[in-house]
Amino acid sequence: MKGMNIKLEEIPCPLCETFGGIPIHQEGSFQMVRCSCCRFIYLNPRPTNESLFQFYQHYLPEDGLSIESWQKMMQPVFKRAASLIERYKPRLPVGREKGKLLDVGAGFGFFLSEIKRKGWEVTGVEISQKAMDYAKNILGLIVHRGPLERISFPENHFDVITGFYVIEHLSNPMAFLRECRRILKAGGFL
Repeated sequence: MKGMNIKLEEIPCPLCETFGGIPIHQEGSFQMVRCSCCRFIYLNPRPTNESLFQFYQHYLPEDGLSIESWQKMMQPVFKRAASLIERYKPRLPVGREKGKLLDVGAGFGFFLSEIKRKGWEVTGVEISQKAMDYAKNILGLIVHRGPLERISFPENHFDVITGFYVIEHLSNPMAFLRECRRILKAGGFL
């Protein structure tokens, strides 16, 4: 977040909503605190949602070589995840070989592309416009403008929901998890 004008805000614990965490680590203007009630560790003060949104517009690489490097770096993670999903996929109705998968924080869409090749019906959510454009225009994927909680997918809609390196970036992880539970089918995977 270097070079950006970042606005910070004081927050209660994202899990139990208790105010007044105990400082445990400081790095520049960022401070990690431990909740005095539930002991959850979180950033406080933290960047406002608007500051985070602006940051993520410039977070991912822009040029073709850097995007290709990003793909190569993430490929082992995505291949392993696809393998695990295939191995432990939820039981689906007879006649449906695969299922519906949602990737939150889809980035450029490399994981969606990987799992789509395996026969899954895929959808993504992303807040970075350039990543979303790449996933849609270059890879031909369906990607919605995030955050997830604002999209209003139908209840019990997805068999699998993934989110690589996402939850630690969320301002309200509990709201995210509640929404995942709402849109995930019974017996589905998160």
